Amino acid sequence: DNFSDVDNPYYPLHRIKYFNYKIFNLIEANVNGPGLVPTAFAIRQFLTLEAPFKAFFGLPIARERRYFINNGEVQCWHPYWPEDAIQFNLLNPPDNWQDLLKTINTYQVDETILVTYAERLGKVLNDYWSVDFAYTRDKQWYFIDAAQGIDSWHDPSCIYAAR
Repeated sequence: DNFSDVDNPYYPLHRIKYFNYKIFNLIEANVNGPGLVPTAFAIRQFLTLEAPFKAFFGLPIARERRYFINNGEVQCWHPYWPEDAIQFNLLNPPDNWQDLLKTINTYQVDETILVTYAERLGKVLNDYWSVDFAYTRDKQWYFIDAAQGIDSWHDPSCIYAAR
């Protein structure tokens, strides 16, 4: 749909039914989709991101960072959203979306804590990993994802990017 869950008018009125619908769709997509069938699902609190605009089919574009960790040490970090990745599909982009993107992709002083978070994660993750963080409306950074570094998008201009 074109709404995030909290913006969807159907959600507050029928939470249980809506939740069941979303879970069914998630399972159906994973079972019938490409790749391996998952053996488990993790459910976490929905995070309302501080997002100045939406792209794709209504996905909030927010301050997100990807850190690469190699054998427990932070190698580098990058904004999650490069400009050439943004697609608006059926949405009308805001006139100033590139300026908004530049703002959310610019390093800010509150991000220094992310190095500490990434280092802590690096102590329990062996080998080469990417870890992602997102900034929410409640002005907090949250760890949202981890993946094998070799399988993660890495800014090709970075000296640590696989060539």
